[in-house]
Order: sequence, then structure tokens, then C-alpha cells
Amino acid sequence: MKEIAASMPPNCHPQLYYTEITRQYNIDGIFYLDLWPAGPGTVIVNDPTLIEQAPLPRPLPVHPMAAVFMKPIWGEGTIAATSGPLWKKLHTAMSPAFSWAHVRGLTGLMVDQTMLFRHKLQEAKI
Repeated sequence: MKEIAASMPPNCHPQLYYTEITRQYNIDGIFYLDLWPAGPGTVIVNDPTLIEQAPLPRPLPVHPMAAVFMKPIWGEGTIAATSGPLWKKLHTAMSPAFSWAHVRGLTGLMVDQTMLFRHKLQEAKI
């Protein structure tokens, strides 16, 4: 795992590690990644047909570690780190902001900001 992590850009998401492990070691389907004592073991499934066969609850619950990582950034009870009744309550409260009518009303602002960003990129020659 150390070699895989060292080959990745700094601070990249660990999901890339799993993808690289399956590529480097030619692993198809499913494998177990034992991270003890650094962290919990993980079953990695990289075959869509196997994922479809797994008896998983729908929708999938959010992993408890999501709250641990997101709490310092967004505080307690963020929608990205919750599931169940709390998620439903937060989703109901936020959904009007993502309605088609509301988003369409922001089109002009999005275009203006995109053009400003484009101009800054051109100035920086990125």
C-alpha cells in the first residue's frame, strides 16, 4: 500500500489506491484489503455484476467514518455524512434550491462566473 500511495499525487482520494491495486496486480472481481493496524479491513468489489448480486440495503447507508472526516469541515449532521430520517429531513429542506426553476434562474450568474474564471485562466496561461 505504501508503494501505491507514493505513486499517487499528494492528498488524492484513497479510492484511487484501490483502482491502482486492481490494475497493478491484475485483480478482477473481489478482494479483501487488510489494513490492520492502521484501519479496518475492506472488501473491494470492482465488478459491476458482483455488486448487483450483493444483498445490500437500498439506498446504501453512509459509512460511519464519513461523519468523522466531514465533521471538522462542515460540523455535525451534514447531509453528506448522514442517512435515514436525518438525511430525509435535510434533503427535504434543501431540495427547493436544486429545483429546475431555481437553477434556471441562476443561469446568468453561472455564465458570468464561468466567463470570469475563464478570463483568469487565460491571464494565468493555464
